Amino acid sequence: MNKMVITIGVIILVLGFGWYLTAQYNTDDDAIEKDDSTEVLTTNTSASPVNDDGNLEVVDYAISMNEYSFTPSDIMVEGPGETLKIRLTNDGDLPHNFIIDELDINSGLIQPGDSTVISLTAGQIANEYEIYCGVGNHRSLGMLGLYRQ
Repeated sequence: MNKMVITIGVIILVLGFGWYLTAQYNTDDDAIEKDDSTEVLTTNTSASPVNDDGNLEVVDYAISMNEYSFTPSDIMVEGPGETLKIRLTNDGDLPHNFIIDELDINSGLIQPGDSTVISLTAGQIANEYEIYCGVGNHRSLGMLGLYRQ
C-alpha cells in the first residue's frame, strides 16, 4: 500500500513539474509585441530596391519571404492616405511573390536572394485583405498574411 501511495505521489509530482516547465517556456506568437516603427505598409509598385544614387532604398517595412511564410505576416497601416514603402526579400530557396488581389498588388516573381521594393497607399475605408504567395501551391502551404488599413 505504501509503495502505491509513493508511486502515485511521484507520478503527480513529475506531471506537475512537466506542466510547470511547459507553461514557463511556451511562447505564443500572438503575445509577441511588434515594433510599429518597422511594421508599416503601403500601394504603387517600383521594381528596384536601389535608389538613383545606387544605395539601398530606405523603406518603412521589411518582409522576409521564405518557404512557406512571410515574416512578419501581418501588416498594419496607421491611417487613410498613408503611403509606405516595403522591401520584399526572398530569403528562401524557391521563387516567391507578394499578392493582394483586392488592391491589384502583385510584386512579380522574386528569385531566391533577390529583393524588390513596393509601395502602398492606404485607402479611405478601414478593411483587411489577405496577402499570399501565388507561386504553385505556396498559398495552400500557409504562405499567407493579413494587410490591415
